[in-house]
Amino acid sequence: MRRLRLPQHRTDRTARAPTGRSPQPDRAGQAPLGPACVEPLSREPVDQNEIAARRFFEIAEHGLVDHYHQVLADDVVYLVPGRGPSAGLHTGRQAVIAALSTEVADGVEIDSCRTTELMLGRDRAVGILLLEGRRSDLTHFGFEVAFHLQCDDGRITAITEYAGDQYTADELLRP
Repeated sequence: MRRLRLPQHRTDRTARAPTGRSPQPDRAGQAPLGPACVEPLSREPVDQNEIAARRFFEIAEHGLVDHYHQVLADDVVYLVPGRGPSAGLHTGRQAVIAALSTEVADGVEIDSCRTTELMLGRDRAVGILLLEGRRSDLTHFGFEVAFHLQCDDGRITAITEYAGDQYTADELLRP
């Protein structure tokens, strides 16, 4: 996975740079700390796998179920945890699209779905979706679902879902 390049471990925390100045090394040869020494990550996709992963989360955020076929491999597999009827292993593009597009339980409204984190690697990606909405009794809910994607040649070949609160996911998402 692509990560920020961090400086070497720092054992002496007493030397800190004054506000507005670049951090200085504590001792000769030790790397400086602070925002000035972090290499920013590009926002531009670097390969087809990254484009597919980003597109997967865009589709999820906007509810564009008809567009999942653009990023899923023919033999994609999708593992859904839990106790609901959709739990289990779904194999093949059509079965995975059907599982991803499963309606929510009766009386549940999803008001927003947004990607809060996205970590991209060469052939893997992990993203977290925050789902917020209302139950039929108008109580608000919000919970996170993480998706681990495996990609090959610009197509998603495997998806594993991890709910932050599996009880809530079973109750609200997969009747």
